[in-house]
Amino acid sequence: MCAILLLVIFACSNNMDKRLFEGSQIVGVKINNVLYLPTDTNNIATVVLPAGTDLSNVKVEILVTNGLIQGFANNTQMDCRKPLSLTINGSDGKRTNWTLKIQSPPLITTFIISGLTINPSDIHFSSSSLIVQVPKGTNLAALNVTMAFMNGTLQDFTNGTVQDYTSPHTIHVLGVDGSTIYTYQFIITTQQVGPAIITGMVINGIPTDSVVVTDINKNIVTPYVHGLTNFSSANVTLTAGFGNQIDPS
Repeated sequence: MCAILLLVIFACSNNMDKRLFEGSQIVGVKINNVLYLPTDTNNIATVVLPAGTDLSNVKVEILVTNGLIQGFANNTQMDCRKPLSLTINGSDGKRTNWTLKIQSPPLITTFIISGLTINPSDIHFSSSSLIVQVPKGTNLAALNVTMAFMNGTLQDFTNGTVQDYTSPHTIHVLGVDGSTIYTYQFIITTQQVGPAIITGMVINGIPTDSVVVTDINKNIVTPYVHGLTNFSSANVTLTAGFGNQIDPS
């Protein structure tokens, strides 16, 4: 009995010693009491908040394992629009320098086309695209566009100038951190954008006759094809409404 007890104590002691020599690390960041888990690349910890979040005055708490942040007061209001430089004194005696990036992507706040009334529901903004639906008959070859973003500044677009939008554009927005560039495909169209539903399929090279929504609450659709095919090993291509993207996962 005594030998077993000594063995357990010795094993626990080894685990504690191992913990003491592990390097320090930022494992969590609380922004306004909401926990975010950072990504870590070469001591650069990054957390991403929802688009358009005001980072100029947020309460920050940084969670660290095996160390303490030097000269940093948790749970204080601060401006986090630019990266924070931190020094962590590790429990292993090592001092490491870290950069904490708290990011919030741009959010479009203003979109105006001179001479047109654009409903907010016709402005479709995502992490990679800006698609705006305009009335049918609009001359896309000569439109005067003005736009603005929260947490972003247009880099290669001049507001208030007439441009041709018969084909897609690419715009770049400089993030509020002063270094991150966000790229968007910019489309103005007279086509109906969306809705986010499956409108057609091609199964093993055979187009469907129709795709019927059989349960709108669960987003279940049933395709109908003309002819026979092997459904146990099917190659399926989906077609969705204009402007929608199929998640490859």
